[in-house]
Amino acid sequence: MNGVENAFYDITYTCFLYNHNLVWSGLEQDDLRILYRYLTTGFNEACMDPYFASADEGKKTAGGAGGRGSKASRSGFLIGPDDLTDSESPINVMRVFIGPKHMPHFLVVYKAS
Repeated sequence: MNGVENAFYDITYTCFLYNHNLVWSGLEQDDLRILYRYLTTGFNEACMDPYFASADEGKKTAGGAGGRGSKASRSGFLIGPDDLTDSESPINVMRVFIGPKHMPHFLVVYKAS
């Protein structure tokens, strides 16, 4: 994750969650608590594209996946660019205020399966 922050100077903070468990974070603890709660509770219902709508339902099945080809197995940006291959694609981001001085940052969320 440090490599991502170092390679892309526009990325200030990163965090990595796997199955609602925090694996790594570059955020301060207070900011992380708020963001973690947002991402693991109301975020799915509030912001999720219909393309991913049944992802949480799929995790409840045996083996933790929704099955091959289901919506639960799809990857993509939940918040971020619609299509990385299309330069005209709109970029859907949210502004969050984090860090020691609560400076504005753009939140990008990617779901990998």
